[in-house]
Amino acid sequence: MGTTARTLITAIALVFSACGAAQDESVSDLIKKLGEDGVIKNKAMGALANLGDRAVPQLIETLQSKDESLALRAAYTLGMIGTEELKAQLRELYQNHPKDEWRKFILVALGVSARGEEENILLAADALNDKNPSVRYAATEAISVYAETTASDLEALRKNLNTMADLLKDEDPRVRESAYNALEKLTDFELPIVPKLAALLDDTREDIQLNAAILLVNIKPISEGVKQKLLTLKGTTKNKRIKEIITKSEEPTKK
Repeated sequence: MGTTARTLITAIALVFSACGAAQDESVSDLIKKLGEDGVIKNKAMGALANLGDRAVPQLIETLQSKDESLALRAAYTLGMIGTEELKAQLRELYQNHPKDEWRKFILVALGVSARGEEENILLAADALNDKNPSVRYAATEAISVYAETTASDLEALRKNLNTMADLLKDEDPRVRESAYNALEKLTDFELPIVPKLAALLDDTREDIQLNAAILLVNIKPISEGVKQKLLTLKGTTKNKRIKEIITKSEEPTKK
């Protein structure tokens, strides 16, 4: 870990420890329970979220755990706490931490906080081009959460539509599906994204063709050029789901 990142972690711990009592012994016990399944894990997450600032230092340390599921649950819990001060500290830590896994978990925490402020969106948008597919996946998941949050800066989200469209053909299937889910929620598409989606109909991977077709048929009105590409795909594909989507789009709209 770099010196800057280590210094930030220490600073965060001091800030949030000072906000309440010294680290409560029960916090350690609750964090251990994050590794359990079902109700035990859920109750521990809720209890830690209720502790708020007192739980933050140890939750941040848990992001370093070799147990990825434990680190992920710690990230979710940090997102549930989601105070403005915590989010600002996490954004700074993200910018200065060299490890991809840490950056991924910080994006998850900021996404779970479900507040699409411009700073959070810019952070996630920057991560859409990350070399690590896990980071790209976390970024698309965060944007997907922001897209369904009414308080989000929708203009900042729309600025990243082209990048999201490019991720529909990402090498990692998780990233492709997550990018589709985010775009589906941003239904107010701008015209420049349509050619990119139409080009994806020519891809050889059926999941990419399907996602592009679903997005295109929901953009009204459908141009003649796009209609022809959809009809061509319908005639050549063996995928029943793709055929159904395109056939349904041809039906007259009920008034």
